[in-house]
Amino acid sequence: MMLGRIALLSLSCSSTVGLTIYYYLFGVRAKCSSSNLFISSVEDRPRNTRVTVQPQTSVREHSHVSLTCSSDASPAVQHYRWYKDDGGALTVIGNSAVLTMNASKDTTAVFCEAQNDLGTDNSTVTRLDVQYSPRNTTISRLSFGAVVENDDVTLTCSSDASPAARLYRWYKADAETDTHIRDSAVLTMKASKDTTQIFCEALNDLGTDRSAVTHLDVRYHPRNTRVTVSPSGPVLEHHIVTLECSSDANPVVQRYSWHHADGGTLIGNSALLKMNASKNIADIFCRAQNDLGTDDSSNIPLDVQFSPRIQRSSNCTEDDERIRCSCEAEGNPVPVVQWHLPGISSNHSISSEPLSVSAVRSVITVSKPLSSDLFTLLCHSSNSLGTRQQLLYAQAFQQEHIGSEAGAGVAITLLIAFVFILLALVAVLLYVVRNLHVRLRKSQSKVLALDQTPESNEFEEDTEMNIYSSVY
Repeated sequence: MMLGRIALLSLSCSSTVGLTIYYYLFGVRAKCSSSNLFISSVEDRPRNTRVTVQPQTSVREHSHVSLTCSSDASPAVQHYRWYKDDGGALTVIGNSAVLTMNASKDTTAVFCEAQNDLGTDNSTVTRLDVQYSPRNTTISRLSFGAVVENDDVTLTCSSDASPAARLYRWYKADAETDTHIRDSAVLTMKASKDTTQIFCEALNDLGTDRSAVTHLDVRYHPRNTRVTVSPSGPVLEHHIVTLECSSDANPVVQRYSWHHADGGTLIGNSALLKMNASKNIADIFCRAQNDLGTDDSSNIPLDVQFSPRIQRSSNCTEDDERIRCSCEAEGNPVPVVQWHLPGISSNHSISSEPLSVSAVRSVITVSKPLSSDLFTLLCHSSNSLGTRQQLLYAQAFQQEHIGSEAGAGVAITLLIAFVFILLALVAVLLYVVRNLHVRLRKSQSKVLALDQTPESNEFEEDTEMNIYSSVY
């Protein structure tokens, strides 16, 4: 079978008669018979198609690269075509013997095709050594999903680069700055709620590239549990006060509860607590809970303000020379305690001491007065919300409102004194009445001398009896 086409050329030939001589000219066999030379010229499709690259070494991305396609063909190649090979998917990128282009990492495998009237021939695939900085940097994990705090987690950083990345760096992504963690392609660390935003960086001699931020779903029990109070400042007793509890947790807090700090007594079961402010409410705290544990807030002291109150523990004691009275008052703001000593001129001294953040004790020591003196002590307590006072009787050594026997004795003494004074007044009144009566009888005697009338004596006797009745 003959491929191509044969053209006969007649040339002069010197030969020996009777001999047939074969010549090979340019790869084509020639037959020399007698004095004529017959040459068979074969025309064929392109063969031995090949590519040369300038520069021949590696080339940086985006720099110029020149490729030349050549082929053996008869007749000569009429068309050249360049292809990009993407793993079997071919894309035409040129139509000339010489292809000049910008080097790209996406065009590293190319070949050319030569064509004449008799057919085509392809070169082998030429792979360009295009160098570029890292790109498509990604993070992968051995396992996905949530991870419990303090468990191990492993992350791997990878990148597309030529030459390959020589260094990988890991960072924690913070709100304002990035914190370097470690240099390695693989990062193994303890899961932490403070390190949930992570990215890696790949480096080679041509540049760097960063991955997207990877979010780690780190689960942990509640922490940083805190309470906000409204109103935020002091609150008057019996007014409404609102407390709100919040906490950092993953998963989110499932249950909030409120407790007294002096024993943990439960007083509420929601994030929001509303109640009437009272001075008797001790410090309280809230507790946050999820599937992984609980966390308590600090104790919250409520600044409940109330007017002064004098305690029942206030009292008086005495010895032979002195009387000592103690007045204990409570209030918020802390009350000021003063002593009122009506009618007392004796020497005295006063001292005070705090009992708590809202209570104070004031002690007065007084030299005993003469037994005939009327002795009273008044404790007066005041703050910006009101006043309160309590009368103390030194002889009773108890508060007046308790009604002790000594206090009753003083009252009896005063009553007896009052009766004596009243009797004295009655005696004086009787004396005056009798004098008036004597004068009246004298005047009546003169009248009787002029007019002796029995009815007058009866009137006189009746008048004296009405006066005593009035008196007694």
